[in-house]
Amino acid sequence: MKVSWHREIVMSIFVAYIIGLLSQTILPMWQFGIDSLTGEIYFFVTFENSLASINLIPFNTLYEYFFSFNETVSSWESVSMLNIAANLLLFLPFGFLLPVLWEEMRSVKRLLIVGVVFVLAIEFIQYFIGRSADIDDVILNSISIVFGYLIFKCYHVLTNKDHNN
Repeated sequence: MKVSWHREIVMSIFVAYIIGLLSQTILPMWQFGIDSLTGEIYFFVTFENSLASINLIPFNTLYEYFFSFNETVSSWESVSMLNIAANLLLFLPFGFLLPVLWEEMRSVKRLLIVGVVFVLAIEFIQYFIGRSADIDDVILNSISIVFGYLIFKCYHVLTNKDHNN
């Protein structure tokens, strides 16, 4: 069997992406650093379910981000925009790399089904490890998958055009 080095490289990138994605979404919350007053190194891992929250109302969190203020956060707009941007970008590689690796994922419907199931699994797990589960994350991550797929389609058209000339 002939090994496609291009496919192996893309697969390695995909595996690294999935590991990174899971490390940011389903590992318990953790903090690592150096205390600015004492200079001591600290590392905390939080498994508390008391921090867990769930939002099943579509666009509720997005509404809060745009029209509410959180007194506990000094820069609420920055935190809000960072969270929205992260959710819109987080699954872009998923939407791009799956169709590159597997032809059956070149159907946007099939890709979205697989992607949304993956996102829902992450959100489900997050609730039980002291993080938040939010339908708005599912919505934004789904949009991210579609953006990745659109980039794949452009890439596919451009690379096929080059091979035909």
